[in-house]
Amino acid sequence: MKYILSLTLLCLAATGYSQAKQYLYYFDKDLNSADKNTAVFYGTGEPDGNLVKLTLYNNKDKHLIMFEHFTDTTLQVSQGAFQSYFVNNKKELQGNYANGKEDGLWLKWDGNGLLVDSSVYTDGTKTLEASFTYEPGGKLISKSIHDIRKNTFDQNFFDENGNVIENDTNNKEDDDIVFSKVEIEACFPGGAAAWTRYITKAISRHVDQFSNNDYGTCLVKFIVDTSGNISKVEATTMKNSRIASIAVNAIIHGPKWTPAQQNGRNVKAYRIQPITMTKPD
Repeated sequence: MKYILSLTLLCLAATGYSQAKQYLYYFDKDLNSADKNTAVFYGTGEPDGNLVKLTLYNNKDKHLIMFEHFTDTTLQVSQGAFQSYFVNNKKELQGNYANGKEDGLWLKWDGNGLLVDSSVYTDGTKTLEASFTYEPGGKLISKSIHDIRKNTFDQNFFDENGNVIENDTNNKEDDDIVFSKVEIEACFPGGAAAWTRYITKAISRHVDQFSNNDYGTCLVKFIVDTSGNISKVEATTMKNSRIASIAVNAIIHGPKWTPAQQNGRNVKAYRIQPITMTKPD
């Protein structure tokens, strides 16, 4: 995410004689220079070593938006630390620029303070990415690591205790290897949107039977063969819940899935599918 790319200096304001110079900037909603009376954001610039640090605020309620470092007061080239914030003052994005390009480690959080992305950049190009997903209560569900340069992808799922759910990578069925990590995962026909419609319909028929123990994220593990057939379906979390029973039954009696792929061919592979049921307010 890049907030400031082509901003120009609007005005200068020097502070007391004993203090370092400060610069005042006003911006419109697109972070272009604006008049003070119509500005959506305002920023203060001050020397920070051999750089200029811009601190940006919302002009209406004065809450902190972000700070960013630049090579000079024209704010044309980002250089050094960057950090942005949500309205609740929790960190949103943090990283570093070198000659106007993302460089090194960049971290991203959601509004609840949970880390959702960790990426490494080299000269503005993302080379490694780790992403994290959570259930509504904040428990970690999965972690995915994508090494972009090596074109490899690794994903782990976690149980209620935070332990990695292990897949048996050496298992064989009908003399075919069952892959636990693949280049392209098996997916429900029609993609994520079709799966959401399908599982929502299955759950809605039983929602009046739910208790407090049926809200959360159930992980269902199963095998998709090279033709899309489903086998060995089991819930790995919330095992004795109604949501687990519904999810397992929906997968067993549902349509064939699109098979996983490895090296350009269909392969038999494990799939771990999360099903989340959020308790109504």
